[in-house]
This record gives sequence, C-alpha cells and structure tokens, in this order.
Amino acid sequence: MEKQDLLQFCKYYKGEENSPFQGTEGVLWGVEKTWVAFSLNTEKGFDYLSKCLNEYLSCGLRDFEQFDDIPVSLKAVLFNRFEQWDEGGDFKEFYRKYYTRKIDYRFSFNQDELKYVYESAKSRMEAHPDIAAKYTKIIQEYPFYESEGEALMAASNMMNNATHPVQIWAKIERDEEYFFIGNYFIVADDIMIKLSAEYIGMAQLRIGVIK
Repeated sequence: MEKQDLLQFCKYYKGEENSPFQGTEGVLWGVEKTWVAFSLNTEKGFDYLSKCLNEYLSCGLRDFEQFDDIPVSLKAVLFNRFEQWDEGGDFKEFYRKYYTRKIDYRFSFNQDELKYVYESAKSRMEAHPDIAAKYTKIIQEYPFYESEGEALMAASNMMNNATHPVQIWAKIERDEEYFFIGNYFIVADDIMIKLSAEYIGMAQLRIGVIK
C-alpha cells in the first residue's frame, strides 16, 4: 500500500511535514502521521499496531462505527492514545466529535461543521501553497454541476459502473457572517478527487446514491 492510499483515510494529516493545526486537532494530526508511518513500515510498526488492535477489540469496540470508512487499525491507535490522555474518558463521544462528520444531506450541516471544514482547509492551504495549488487545479479541471439535482443525476448514472462509492462534494463559501454551500458540485469515485476536495475545503454531501 502506498502513502497516498493511507492519506485518504486521515482527517487531519495530509502528508505535511509540520502540523497546520493547534490543540486537539494538532495532536490528532500527529497520531494520524504515526499511523501512516507504522502502516508503511511493517517491520517497525507491526507489533505496535497489533498491540493497539488487540486492546481495541478486547474493549468491545469491534463493531463501533464500522461503516464510517476509517480503518479499524487507525481507530485502534486513536483509542490507545486516548486512553493515555484521558483514562476512563468516553472514547466513543470523543471519536464522534472529531471523526464522525459524514452528512447525508447538505441541509443537515450546521455552522460549526461548515466552519470546521472551511478553516481547517484554509490552514492547510496557507501552510502549503504549492500543494494547495496542485489540488485546486485538480478540482477546477474536474466536471462540476451548478445544482445538487444535476449532481445527483450524474451520480446515479455513475453508480452503474463505479468500483468505489460515488461521492458528491460541494464548495463551501462564506460572507461576512455565515458559512454556506455554494453552487459548485462535483461527483467522483476517484481517490485523488476526494483528497483534493478535502484539502481545499469542500464539503462531502453524500456517499453513494439511493436509486
């Protein structure tokens, strides 16, 4: 497995040398970076990842958020670190606060969630303008739709041949007071598009399409 394949599962670490985050998000950036490094170096990381996974499973977390696309090995490392920081705390509550951000419908987004996506991406882009330019170019050159309805129709058509769940992403914009979903939608089953969308701060509206 390549590094790029692992980065798609990270919420905070996107391959940067230095963290663009502060506080808890900065710590999680470091945990994800460690998980990627150990996952790529099996000789060095196998024992640690196995230990974390055994701890995670022994605590009855096998089925916890099993359909949220985050690998169980990453959940296990997060759990291991959480137990060190906050022994006796509620890991499920912590995880859902910082990792469960999938929204089925765009109107379910609240201002805190839009602000989180927008400002996290802004920090990454300011810290790494060359990478930001690369991912912005990928998004700009990808087919886009001017309404959610058009995007849904395109996604339904793609589902016939998709090898991965189709994703619908939308641009987040802001005025002086509010964050909001702009009329810029993309539809893809491409890992590079997903990474690019997350990096530049687009919101993931749906995964898959009900036909």
